[in-house]
Amino acid sequence: RPPRITALWIGPWYQPNNPLTVTRLKQDFGANTIMYNLDWLFFNYFNSANAYDLNRYVSFCQARIAEAQSAGVYLYWQTIIPFETRYTRDQKIQALNQLRPCFDSPQVLGIHTIDEPAGSLPGKSWNKQSMQDGYNLFKEIFPDKLVWYNELPGLTIEQMRGWDWGDIVSIDRYVI
Repeated sequence: RPPRITALWIGPWYQPNNPLTVTRLKQDFGANTIMYNLDWLFFNYFNSANAYDLNRYVSFCQARIAEAQSAGVYLYWQTIIPFETRYTRDQKIQALNQLRPCFDSPQVLGIHTIDEPAGSLPGKSWNKQSMQDGYNLFKEIFPDKLVWYNELPGLTIEQMRGWDWGDIVSIDRYVI
């Protein structure tokens, strides 16, 4: 594992049809860890009607892992599947097992949970219990991987309590 993580979070502005490579992102931003939000990259966020194409996720992950290995970069993936309330435990296990090639590399440090889960998004498909269940399920299947929880700025510790299921906890800081 890297002694110090400098991470770059790749979200909805990234275009997977014309991807910036891991090498290019490392050069441009100096990050030794890159987190790709798979759901946003493939337009499958919680409030979309798009069906998950996990084979597409795996193809994307495998290409980024190959780049990361040659560039000396670490990766995180974000998908909200393990943390959602709309899927059964068996469906989540099936999805995580299908995504196993995304996590079975030493270049992949783990999963990023739902970004800013305590925020008051309308119609969100997660709650405190599903965050705990998702964390526990992910750790059951991938015990050597880390779970990264990130929250929006301005919340108190009490407001974050119960949402904070992660091995790494971070809070956004918007400097621009």
